Amino acid sequence: MTHDPLPNEPSPESLRAQLIELNNRSRAYTAQLWQLPLAYLAAAGLVVAGTKESGLPVALLSVGLAGLLVLWHLLAIDDGRRRSVKHLQRVEGELHLTQTAEDRPGYFLPLHLMVFFATLAAIGTAVVLWCKK
Repeated sequence: MTHDPLPNEPSPESLRAQLIELNNRSRAYTAQLWQLPLAYLAAAGLVVAGTKESGLPVALLSVGLAGLLVLWHLLAIDDGRRRSVKHLQRVEGELHLTQTAEDRPGYFLPLHLMVFFATLAAIGTAVVLWCKK
């Protein structure tokens, strides 16, 4: 005997569709969490390497400020990833599936720290170079 969903209760088909979408969203967030820090570090390296010594303080300050924005964005992406996993777990439960979605925030901490320390180093070096002038 099948039971009809209550008016506010989603159907199993809509839950399966939601499960697929949440899975895709979670993967997209995860990809961004490792791609963005590496892209930032590569771009920062190119900017610094392509700058003449006289413009280095400004270039480093720019790299540092961009790093702050990247870090802010990483935190927002991480929040989206966490919400996706939480909703994945809820939908898996509603579909009576084995819960496979897990939140492992520590996996991305090294990437956050790379951006943080690169940002700190860029701003600190810019300040030291400016003070030497």
